[in-house]
Amino acid sequence: MFKTERSHKEFQNHLFFLLNAYYANDHFFRTVFLNASIIFKTFLTDLVPVRDILLPTYHPRGEKPWDPVCLFRSYWLMCQYGDGGSITRWVKRLKSEPFWAIISGFYPGNVPGVGTFYDFEDRLCDFDSGKRVERCTKMHKPLSKPKKKLKKNQKQPPKHQGVVQRLVDRILRDEDKPQPERADKYLQQIFKECFVLPSAERGLLGDTANLAVSGDGM
Repeated sequence: MFKTERSHKEFQNHLFFLLNAYYANDHFFRTVFLNASIIFKTFLTDLVPVRDILLPTYHPRGEKPWDPVCLFRSYWLMCQYGDGGSITRWVKRLKSEPFWAIISGFYPGNVPGVGTFYDFEDRLCDFDSGKRVERCTKMHKPLSKPKKKLKKNQKQPPKHQGVVQRLVDRILRDEDKPQPERADKYLQQIFKECFVLPSAERGLLGDTANLAVSGDGM
């Protein structure tokens, strides 16, 4: 189905072999030393479940796509260590710095293009429903100034009076109805399978039968 389908053990071997091939000498060992924590993180984190989770978003026909495990690992690294989260700058970095290509799971000189990452981002979490340009334009639309000048210590009146109560009434009315699929359902599933459950198994979350959980309403 995909260009490569490594197990986590095979990825670890890939990491070990290529880092040794590219950086195991006095001139380049500093790169490995300075990024040891990043290497350790990617070496331990098994992202193989990403492949099965995102499989429904791929079509079985056509050219074999890049492995979503490697794409997610690279996207994950970009979000933490990329230059402001820019996909374009990240791809340039993958092409110019073999280290980032290797720990993503790619081979230096053979990395996905910008369009592949944007396509993967939409598979992963399509908040825009395919309308990225419209959302970005809306985000940067300047706010209109109030028509009337307010007096000292006077507050702007609410635009939508009673909106909270209407929202509460709607939730209570529809609480038994099936909820629509969330745009981030795949991302949430990946978070659970690749990070939360492994952390629980290693005892990092303490007593999972006695957890205090809070959220922001998302």
